[in-house]
Amino acid sequence: LFLGAALLGLINHYFFHTYEPLDAIFPFLFLVAQPPAFLVFGGGSLSSDLLYTYVVFLCSLGLSIVVYRLSPFHPLAQFPAPTIGKITQLWTFWKTLQGYKYLYHKSLHDRYGPYVRIGPNAISVIDAPTVRETLSRGG
Repeated sequence: LFLGAALLGLINHYFFHTYEPLDAIFPFLFLVAQPPAFLVFGGGSLSSDLLYTYVVFLCSLGLSIVVYRLSPFHPLAQFPAPTIGKITQLWTFWKTLQGYKYLYHKSLHDRYGPYVRIGPNAISVIDAPTVRETLSRGG
């Protein structure tokens, strides 16, 4: 039963990675409804197994996301970054709240070079000619 919940988490990661939703309401409702539906159709008990099913489901979903973001298969894997920057943007957000984002980015560039991955899907570029060239091509 719990192996099925873990598999369901992996399937959700693949599905939402492949078919990115345009809003957050459908995915939220979809993710909330799956573990109870899995228990009903899988023969589990809603009263005793629901919490464990949610925990296993969400842990497997979260773990698969973290593993993918750290893997060489991620599109931004070739850019250097601290491990926390590959997994989440929460550290950058924390530095922003403290008012030190610019110093944090500067320290990352001093350590890793002109291109730094500062989040799962974010790059910081300090090389001005490259930024100018990239922006001029985008229009």
